[in-house]
Amino acid sequence: MPFADDLVWVTVAEFEKYGRMTEDEDVFSDRIGQYWAIRGKPYTGKDSGLDWSGAFISMMVRLADPDADFQFSGSSSFHAEPSAQTTQNEEGGWFRGYRPAEITIEPGDLLFMNEEGQPQLLYEDAAAERHDFPYRESHGDIVVAVDPTGIHTIGGNVKDRIGQKRFIFDENKDLVNVADQNQKVFVVVRRI
Repeated sequence: MPFADDLVWVTVAEFEKYGRMTEDEDVFSDRIGQYWAIRGKPYTGKDSGLDWSGAFISMMVRLADPDADFQFSGSSSFHAEPSAQTTQNEEGGWFRGYRPAEITIEPGDLLFMNEEGQPQLLYEDAAAERHDFPYRESHGDIVVAVDPTGIHTIGGNVKDRIGQKRFIFDENKDLVNVADQNQKVFVVVRRI
């Protein structure tokens, strides 16, 4: 099965198993600990204040392909920034970052956006290898379906659980969260 199909499958399975639990429930808190363990971190879901969306993506990529050349991290921006830089520099690498309007978004793509309630982020900031890139203010989701109603995602740390979102292109050609149009995607990461 291609990587994108595997990534969608493991992500949907994770949502079906844990999506109704919050991060402080014992079973799911321990599972979040497994996400963090990829980075050698001792955290669980009960470690409040930690954004684990990047750790969730790291685990899903690892489950889909343990040999993937992917920067495993707890922070979503550590996935977005190198992917955008790789594309900008036309260098090798398994994952590339694109502006949302540059490609047709497909299941298995990774969407990176500003955290809800945080300032919007720009592709150019991620691609420029800026040392002041706002790491804590980004969030990532995995595209699990695309249909006429929008781009459907699953991500970790969505209101303290694994959650679903739907994105559409607005009149400005920005890819926005239907439930919070201030949350805009600044980079789409795809395995090539």
